Amino acid sequence: MRRRITLCLFAMLFVLGCGDDDPKENNSDFGDCGVTVELSGAIEGSVTLDISDGCGGGGINATSVTTGFGLTGDYNIRVQLDELNKDELATGVPSTVVVVRRNADDSEDEWVTPVGSCATDMTTNSLREETIAGPSYNLAGTGECDPSTPAQATDQPDLVVGEYRFKSTALWND
Repeated sequence: MRRRITLCLFAMLFVLGCGDDDPKENNSDFGDCGVTVELSGAIEGSVTLDISDGCGGGGINATSVTTGFGLTGDYNIRVQLDELNKDELATGVPSTVVVVRRNADDSEDEWVTPVGSCATDMTTNSLREETIAGPSYNLAGTGECDPSTPAQATDQPDLVVGEYRFKSTALWND
């Protein structure tokens, strides 16, 4: 039941948009929200998604939150931040990056980085507002994944996730 509520809130944030516009605070140029990730292997080049593609996030538990980008379009990218507390501007936060490519035949390919192979430096982690659904936080950060441990997908070549940066909001579970 809790998972269903979290997923519903996550989808609701995709529709509502996210973040504030203070580039000094968020250390990015995405406007309201967005992500850029450098890829090589199965996908070559960088993928950038912004509010027009949909974005938002939700807490998994008190020390883990996921941001997601690309409700529509060719890609969906998620950054899961583990071992992170509310209001904490931590460096080297263990993270998992998920890249989903939507194909022309409506199938999807999904690559997931191995646990512990990515690290994120948080540049923003601050309360945006208290909502009936829980505390909404502004999140922004930069990170990188270890190129020697590529993301893998069934029946697809490996995908190396390089540097990434993001800005989003997320409802944090307590």
